[in-house]
Amino acid sequence: MIKKKQEELLDAVERCFARYGIDKTNLQDVAAEAGVSRQTVYRYFRDKNALFEEVVLRAMRHFWQGVGLRFSHLDDLENWLLEVILYCVDEVPKDPHHALIRQLDSVDSGMPISLSLEGVQPIVLAFAEQFERAKSNGSLKSGLTEINVGVWAYRLIHTYLMLDQYPMRDKNELRHWLSEYVLSGLFNKQVFAE
Repeated sequence: MIKKKQEELLDAVERCFARYGIDKTNLQDVAAEAGVSRQTVYRYFRDKNALFEEVVLRAMRHFWQGVGLRFSHLDDLENWLLEVILYCVDEVPKDPHHALIRQLDSVDSGMPISLSLEGVQPIVLAFAEQFERAKSNGSLKSGLTEINVGVWAYRLIHTYLMLDQYPMRDKNELRHWLSEYVLSGLFNKQVFAE
């Protein structure tokens, strides 16, 4: 668990990002904002990159915890993924943390942080029950792991969020396309003979 002082430092980083921008924020700014010395910052984080990475991971953990709660009523993994992708496409750009993650994705470490095991873990935890149900009832294609599905979901959501425009603006059209052509690759469909 992140210690109270680490949380305070991460809060200070976010305020500095908002004030100065990511590229111009330095450890001295963070220390001043948190009311501590630079040495105190180094006591908790080895360098600026480690501090920034933890800001992204914390934002991801908070976001996916909320998503997990919001969509916990959906038992079916396929439906859960569909609704979560649509939700993210609509709602994430309104979240102030999205601007932070989008800026960090423009620097070298943004995407690798998100796709690291620690970055994917919050998504996996959000759909863990639905994944286990799909695995046990045979609806999930064999060989898929929680991490595979988490990385796949993150990459798909990320693609939509990073594009300023995408061809399907209509939510129903996007819902149909995702269901028919994207999600179908993860799930076994029963074909009934006529």
